[in-house]
Amino acid sequence: MTYTQDQLRTIIDQHGLWLRGEGGSRANLYGADLSRANLYGADLSGANLSGANLYGANLSGANLSWANLSGANLSGANLSGANLSGANLSWANLYGADLSGANLYGADLSGANLSGANLYGANLYGADLSWANLSGANLSWANLSGANLSWANLYKWAQVSFKGHGERGRMLTAYQQEETLEVFYQCGCFHGTAKDLIEYIAKGDEVYRKSRTIAFETVTMLLNA
Repeated sequence: MTYTQDQLRTIIDQHGLWLRGEGGSRANLYGADLSRANLYGADLSGANLSGANLYGANLSGANLSWANLSGANLSGANLSGANLSGANLSWANLYGADLSGANLYGADLSGANLSGANLYGANLYGADLSWANLSGANLSWANLSGANLSWANLYKWAQVSFKGHGERGRMLTAYQQEETLEVFYQCGCFHGTAKDLIEYIAKGDEVYRKSRTIAFETVTMLLNA
């Protein structure tokens, strides 16, 4: 079913009443065609969006915590800054989606397609990424602590934080692709191989050279453990 923007606004308003215990009704958009819909900042926490087509939709800043988005098509969607904590995104298609700064704490991303997705600065703490496709995803600054990556197409990964680093406390991630077994490192705007990172450290600010080297050596050791 396809909805107009006015119809969506009514559904969101009714959902808001339901969330506040003031009547209304829970948003049920199962299988709905919401491609390129403007849902900027919408509060759809706990809503049913399973199987929905959200291709290219604007969900920036939306509250989708504990929402059911299983099997949804979110390819090319803008989810920057969205709250997806506890959301069910199992087997969802997030190809090329913008998830920068999104909160995915404890979200279920098992089997999801995240290839080419932008996860810059996303919080994936405790998320389930088992069987997920992360090929080509931008994981810079992403917090993967406690995430379940078993059988994801990241063959192996490790992450350390720069405590007292002086650069606002960064995360250095090392990961190995399943297909090629190549190892890459990501931190902030940096992405490259071990050789690239060593050169980057050597040419960078001397003040940060020691902490960057320790982080590089530590995350490499963890990856190879």
